[in-house]
Formats: sequence, C-alpha cells, structure tokens
Amino acid sequence: MAFNGTKAWIELMKLGRSVGQLRKDIDDFFKGNILSAFKKVGLFSYLQIPRHKREICDFLHVTDEDLFSQVLAIFLKDKVIKQTRDRYYLNQKISDSVPKPQIFEESLVELFKNYAAALPGRLQGKYISFSSGFNLYDWDDALTSRMYTQIRKSAFAFANVTRKPAYFLDVGCGNGHATSAIWFEYFRRNHFQDGKRMKIFGIDPDESLINIAQGEFPRRISKFSKMDVDEILKHEKFFPHFQIGDVQKIPFEDNFFDVVYASQVLHWVDPKKALLEMLRVTRPGGKIFGTENFYPAANVYNDLHFKVVEGARGLFWKKELVKWGKECGAKSVKIVTPISIFLIEKRADKRFAASTPVRDINTAPTISEDKTQPDMGVDLQKANTFPRVRHGE
Repeated sequence: MAFNGTKAWIELMKLGRSVGQLRKDIDDFFKGNILSAFKKVGLFSYLQIPRHKREICDFLHVTDEDLFSQVLAIFLKDKVIKQTRDRYYLNQKISDSVPKPQIFEESLVELFKNYAAALPGRLQGKYISFSSGFNLYDWDDALTSRMYTQIRKSAFAFANVTRKPAYFLDVGCGNGHATSAIWFEYFRRNHFQDGKRMKIFGIDPDESLINIAQGEFPRRISKFSKMDVDEILKHEKFFPHFQIGDVQKIPFEDNFFDVVYASQVLHWVDPKKALLEMLRVTRPGGKIFGTENFYPAANVYNDLHFKVVEGARGLFWKKELVKWGKECGAKSVKIVTPISIFLIEKRADKRFAASTPVRDINTAPTISEDKTQPDMGVDLQKANTFPRVRHGE
C-alpha cells in the first residue's frame, strides 16, 4: 500500500508544479472569485463606512443568516474586513482581476466564476442546480482537463483496481469522460471477454450529462485508442451502461459491485449517506475509492463555491471521512496526498454484509423502481445488453 501511495504522488507531480505551489495558485483563484462576486454587488463600496451586521444583512437582502455569518467570519479571519465593536468595515483594496491558475483551462475558470457569482443570491435563499445556466459542453471541456486527468490517474494508482476484471460503478459520472477513460484502461488489459465478471456502470443525477456520456462514448474511445469508430462499435456489447442515479440512493442491489469510484462527489451531497449507499452496493471485501478536498488542507473560499448548489453539504474534515466510513461498515479508510485520494475497503465479515447475495455474472442487476426517473431505453433484464450508442447521436 505504501508503494501505491508513492505511485499516487508520482502521478500528481506530472502536473508540472510543486503540489504546494499548485494549491496556492488555486486557493488565490477561489478567494479572488468570491471577492469579485461581492465587489460586483457593491458590498465593499458599502463597507467604506463602518456598518452594523444588521445593516449589511439588509443591504445584501440576506435570508440565510448562518451562511452569511460564515462568509463574514472568513472575511474577518482573512483581514478582508475588520471589526470595531459591533461594526464592520473594509480593510484592504479589492483587486479587479482574479488570478488564473496555470493548470486551469478556460472552461474550468468560467464554471467556478459562475458558481461564485451565484453566492450573493444564495444568501437571499436562491439556490442553483449543479449545472443550471451553464453550457454543458463547458462541463465537457472542464472535466477533460489535464488536472482532472492526473488526479484520476493518481487515484487509480493508489487503489490498484484495474489488474483484474470487476463490476465497476462510477458515481457522479457527469459527462462520462472519466468513465470512458476507465473503460479503456480495462479494455486495453483485455478484461472484456464473454464469461468474465467485467462491466462498467456510470450514474449521475443530471439527465443532460448522461445523454452526453452515452452519445460521446464511441468517439472518446476512438480518440484514446486511435481506432476507427466502426471498429469500436464491434465491442458494443461491452460498452458502459449510463443511467440517471443519485449517490445517496444508488439504483442497484446490495453487494453488486466489486469497485465503486467517486471523484469530487461527496461535497455535493450528504457524505455519510453517500458512503452508506456506496458500501451497501459494494460486495464484502470490495473497494470504494476516489478524490475529495478535505479540511484542514481544503480552502474555505473553495467551499463557498459549492454552497450555492441546492443539497450541497460542502467540504468536510479528513477525520470525518474516517469516522463515517468506520460507522458505515468499512474495514479501513486510507487517505494520501493533499488533493486527497481516499481508499475504503468494505468489511468481509457477515456483520456488515448486506442481505442480498451477489448475483451470477450472467444475471443483470436489479434496478430500483423510481417512477420519477425517465426511461433511458435500456432493457437490463437481458444479460450483457447495453444501450445502443452510435457516433454522432
């Protein structure tokens, strides 16, 4: 395991800068984003004169006073503002420019700017959905970025899960880019063969992102493999199955998966509930792994970007993940690198085994009936049958 931790670090170092400098660049960007959002609504001009907290609340039309108190505390600790008795005033000049980390593509910069811009409205009780108002192909560009690619490779180096076939679930798969890369890693190892216990599944609550994942899969594999799309389609029966699904209510039976992967997912949801669900669908002795930003290394300004999305819990402490994992039935919880990469192993003993046995390889998974989910046109009652995906659809 120590060797795998070293390999995880090596993958991160391929980003080309020291991890410490990379984190500083990113932290400065998130701080600049939040300050810029409040400058645009006039807060810092208003604070040229000392103001009572109630006056500031009225100026911003605040309805969520808990979140407002959190924002105020961050500004005070960072000396953006100062407090004299019961009044607050501006303490530093707010720059008009936001520093862009070298590692961030423009699409990723724009996505985070959109989240920051929504924070003043969030204080008024106005939430946004995960991808509301955004160009989904910006998401496509952002999630294919070199940064996310290297973070994923670091996680896989640590977990060491591709050396043998597996029933693999990618929760919060988004536009499916990472799922496609994962599929190709198993494919190039010759794991997709009739009779092998090898299937890839991806779930995400956003139907539009699922549609992109399905439609773009052959093209992405063609790009990874340098094979023609027509050649890729010969392996169609082994294509991933993408469907709408929530990590807090995973639509699969107990003990079904050997491996579950969650990259930058837990801060969007109730993390303990998500861990419980991921452990439920993982077989005894199976693995859950992924990436997340944890306190104390996590950045408070980064956290504020997530709070604008309805249902997002935000960032949490590393020790909380360990505690929740053990409470939910994990044998062990390991974390490496400051990003951070985590690996959870499920207990193999009967006390923590779910009630439903793992099905035979030739039996399709049982999907929870949820009438609120649209029909994706997939018949999962036929073994090894996957949604028909053609290039360009």
